[in-house]
Amino acid sequence: MPRQLDTGERTAIIGQVRARLSSHNLGVMDDALAQVVITSEGLQMELRRQASEAAQLAEEMDFGLLYNGRKKLYRLDTTSHTPAAHGLL
Repeated sequence: MPRQLDTGERTAIIGQVRARLSSHNLGVMDDALAQVVITSEGLQMELRRQASEAAQLAEEMDFGLLYNGRKKLYRLDTTSHTPAAHGLL
């Protein structure tokens, strides 16, 4: 997972971008860059929340209905008369 930039690193990057822009476009680009930073941080938080929720749901699931203890296999196809099964490793 990529690490998050700290405030100093973000400030340095913004400074480098500003140095390369003409003064005419600086205001527009500065606003756009600030919005990109805010948006990307929000997206990172949302993705972490969703990953945590997915992990919690997987931990809470009960796969007992799919498990055939005699064969030590999980049934993958519960609709056919000949169940497909996947052996546990």
